[in-house]
Amino acid sequence: MNEFFAECDEILERFSGNLSHLERGAASFERLDELYRDMHTLKGSAQLFGLGQLGLLAHAVEASLDPVRKFQNLPGQPLLDALFESIKTADYLIQNLKSSVVTPAHYATPVISKLIEAACLQFASEFRLDHEIAALGELLTFKTALAPVTQVTAAPVAQVSVATASVVSIETPPAPKATVKAVAVLQHSSRSEDLAFLNLSQRLDVVTSELQDQVMRTRMQPIGNVLTKFQRVIRDLAKELDKRIDLTVQGKDTELDKTLLEAIKDPLTHIVRNSCDHGVETMQARLAAGKPETGHILISSFHEGGQVIVEISDDGRGMNREKLVQKAIERGIHTSESAERLTDNERLQLIFHPGFSTATQVSAVSGRGVGMDVVKTNIDRHA
Repeated sequence: MNEFFAECDEILERFSGNLSHLERGAASFERLDELYRDMHTLKGSAQLFGLGQLGLLAHAVEASLDPVRKFQNLPGQPLLDALFESIKTADYLIQNLKSSVVTPAHYATPVISKLIEAACLQFASEFRLDHEIAALGELLTFKTALAPVTQVTAAPVAQVSVATASVVSIETPPAPKATVKAVAVLQHSSRSEDLAFLNLSQRLDVVTSELQDQVMRTRMQPIGNVLTKFQRVIRDLAKELDKRIDLTVQGKDTELDKTLLEAIKDPLTHIVRNSCDHGVETMQARLAAGKPETGHILISSFHEGGQVIVEISDDGRGMNREKLVQKAIERGIHTSESAERLTDNERLQLIFHPGFSTATQVSAVSGRGVGMDVVKTNIDRHA
């Protein structure tokens, strides 16, 4: 399953990045095509492994994007919000699979309903003629069929049944670590040319080889595979903090070994969260300081002296050196006398002490003093 998880992570990161570009008004029908292809791939992979909820969610995303491509009409904000929420839900399902955590039955149903409703509303308001609405075909059928989706349950042998509303219900046992039982998967679609039964017992070797070839094609991968996911992270944090924050990524094509890419995800996430929370000010504070109300975070990567450098900067208030020193004195890290002898760089290094935080309140974003400590620990481990 490792190859499957790697493919899912790559798809979700790329999908989120493309969505962020569309939300910022960077219209590109090539991006729409890539969004559609990614969900088609995720749907197929999920169905092959008998993952009912993930496959159904990917199918709903694919169906909602079909009229977007067909009518060459960019998604509106309600549909964009539903698509972002769908990706978060898909990521949750995948993380549960990785950790062998059982996901509640019908967990994905609310977001699927929201997604399909947003798509139907957008195109029903813009294309009022009956024949144009009818052209949505699968999309409208999918929404009607949403109610009778059944729970994925364990069974000795994988089975496929079609509900009265033509929604596929897959019953399957958990996939073994080393082998996958033979399973037949019905790909549901309103278009007859898409109907096909896939026999895993016959095609398993072929599919597994294709997945392995795609994942292991090269150990070196562009850092953009990791950095693009921060579009979604920053978007969510900005909403939570009631701020406006843009992200620019430079050097997306800089390549790193995949192991290192995985290792730097958490440290980079901590730094980006700190920039959003501690660095970039509120809109009111920025306007009062004569700055644009939208803050800006820049992540750049480049080669220098045989190394890859990753820099994260923001146009916020910067670090308060005096506050750092005062906190260090309060925690007994330094005395007043020793603190006076600290260089500017040594003052900045104080943030890497375990449990060190200048936040006055603990929130879901910061204040527990573990972020920068984790950053230093993880970076030192791979230095």
